[in-house]
Amino acid sequence: RARDDGRYVIVDFEDDQNTLSLDGDPELDVSAWRIPPAGIVRCTSSASPAIYAWRGRPSDPPPATWGDLRVETRLRAADLVGRAGLIVRHQEGSDHGYRFLLDFAQRRVRLEVEIENGTRSLPSQSALLAADRWHHLAVELEGERLTAWLDGSLAFTWTTRTLARGGVGLFVERASEVDFLELRVTRPFDGQAVYRFGLTTSRFAHFRHQIHDFQGVPDTMELEGPLSASPHSVPRARRALTRAEASDWLERARELIGTVAFHRPEHLEVTRLRRAGRTVALLVRGPEAIDWRRVETVLEAADRAVSASSAAPAGAVKLIAAEGRRVDLAVRSAPAPPAMKIELRETGGEDWLPWAELDEPEPLAEGLVVCITRPEDAGQDRADFVHRAITELPALPAAGFELRLRAGREVIHRRIFLPVAAYRQIGHRLLRNADRTACFVFPNEPLADQALRLRFTWSRRLQLEADRLTLAGDDAPEVAELEIS
Repeated sequence: RARDDGRYVIVDFEDDQNTLSLDGDPELDVSAWRIPPAGIVRCTSSASPAIYAWRGRPSDPPPATWGDLRVETRLRAADLVGRAGLIVRHQEGSDHGYRFLLDFAQRRVRLEVEIENGTRSLPSQSALLAADRWHHLAVELEGERLTAWLDGSLAFTWTTRTLARGGVGLFVERASEVDFLELRVTRPFDGQAVYRFGLTTSRFAHFRHQIHDFQGVPDTMELEGPLSASPHSVPRARRALTRAEASDWLERARELIGTVAFHRPEHLEVTRLRRAGRTVALLVRGPEAIDWRRVETVLEAADRAVSASSAAPAGAVKLIAAEGRRVDLAVRSAPAPPAMKIELRETGGEDWLPWAELDEPEPLAEGLVVCITRPEDAGQDRADFVHRAITELPALPAAGFELRLRAGREVIHRRIFLPVAAYRQIGHRLLRNADRTACFVFPNEPLADQALRLRFTWSRRLQLEADRLTLAGDDAPEVAELEIS
């Protein structure tokens, strides 16, 4: 929570005791605060409506200028009392806007317009509402047209010229306890979907997009002193952060690399920490948090080194996978070049040979993965994954090769691909920082300067909740790899 003077207050939540402690600020009364499960925002309201407005990121245009968008969330009420839902085209500093509400007391779903001369209620309809049950709400605004869905079924379609622009938020009225889960907003004004954890904002479209923000060239730092084991590190993650772990990360960061550890980079960065010529840890840090309750990691080491000088930092598009007659590209940022060429060079060879050409009629969206393969191997397109079928594709050498991606004369990305058999799995432990933007990866054994691969698997479902928003109805986990030369 932020104080009125702009400073932040640190509050420690004790999940096992359902209590909290607060030091150094007696003016802030926390005695009545209840602790919701992780990832959930809990809202209450008396007779007056409560609006929790989302303001976007600092770089976004002000909410008063927002026009077309889609917003969705899940909510559940502790009892069948009051009303709750979404407010769109919200006029800042007032209750004005379009409301898509669940009326729990009346067991109805409603669409309302609140403007200066009062509230206008549109026809409502009955709904199967239940206490302590998750309901999915979605509203889409396109020009004068508003479309709303409840639990995947169309609820309302309405044409109006009342409010042309405005922000979005959560709305609660006369409700004792309403939980909201993972608000999602797709905003046409910057051409990307905002991916979220528990109502936090992100510039990435999804988790895989966040990991592929790594440009592909790691840093290296030599350590002078020994590296002792951390008693609070965890294997493979997929668990919540503890206060002891965060405190230990802070101590190790100061001990190992000093104030450099607290630098917040613009892109995802990887630093090899070396001692006596061997890698003893990796420092992974980025501009935004990782929800470690969803993430598992696998560390692999190759049987050979890959020269860092052979890699070129990734540009707007990145080579992320290649095997057989298939190459995957990830769109890191917009605009992506519409015309691109992929060229192949065998290990130890000198000549670059053409492998495939792309000519995209429409701009590729940020976060999109483009799979280039033969027609018979192409699968189903998804919102975040598309196929480009090319009949004649040479087989990629099984013993390893190098690819480069060009747009005109510019090399967008270049990297070496080793065969799958070249890698072996390495046991490791993670030590994560308090705001979840950085972690140390400690291999169980010091590693020579061979190529490393750190694989992240992000689950859409949490162990503590059975019901979660999914991307385009797909519940498959997202997998992304960091190739570390």
